[in-house]
Amino acid sequence: MVALYSSSNIAAISELVEIPSTSLKRRRYSECTVVAKSQIDLTERPSREHYITGSGSLPIQSKATLTWKPKRIRKSSCEIAAKSEIDILNLLVLPVPMNPTGKLILKGTNLEKQRLKSGLIHNLIFEVHGTKITGMQLEFEVKSLDGSQEVYKTLKGSPGGIYEESLTELPSEKIQVGTIPILKNELTVDSEQEFYYSLIQSNDFLSLRFELVSGTFTVY
Repeated sequence: MVALYSSSNIAAISELVEIPSTSLKRRRYSECTVVAKSQIDLTERPSREHYITGSGSLPIQSKATLTWKPKRIRKSSCEIAAKSEIDILNLLVLPVPMNPTGKLILKGTNLEKQRLKSGLIHNLIFEVHGTKITGMQLEFEVKSLDGSQEVYKTLKGSPGGIYEESLTELPSEKIQVGTIPILKNELTVDSEQEFYYSLIQSNDFLSLRFELVSGTFTVY
């Protein structure tokens, strides 16, 4: 019997060998060939007129070509956060604040030349008159007559010890009022001693420094 052959479509099942994903990533944008195994099921007749004797599978070898095309991004949008640093050598404050004035009061009288008893709490009342109060520091300092510092207090930051109680804004000036306590363990003496005091308004950043009031008092 003469076998006659004709062309026909045969359904085939293809199976790729396992390829690690890392290998595919390393071959990105390149052309490669993957060998695959195909299997044809011979249990069905190729056509109505012709058939192949027997049944089973016919393994064949096929090749699949994978081609990757690179893409170039020519334009993209992104956000860039910039950090700028400025060195300020000189800072001018306008309008220039007028020279402030101040008072230090103890028991309703100016502190100047008063006598303070050692070992007691003395509450000093300060009063500042000026055009610029906000952002300004207050410093209260007491020194012995030989220049050594005995007491130092500030309104803001360290060491503190000055307490603002009110701030009044008038058309022509601002008035700041508060308390500066001298505690029991400060300015303790065995015998009568004279001290120098000063109240200063300052702003180091603006290079401003004003002596509001100064003088002497005695501790006995």
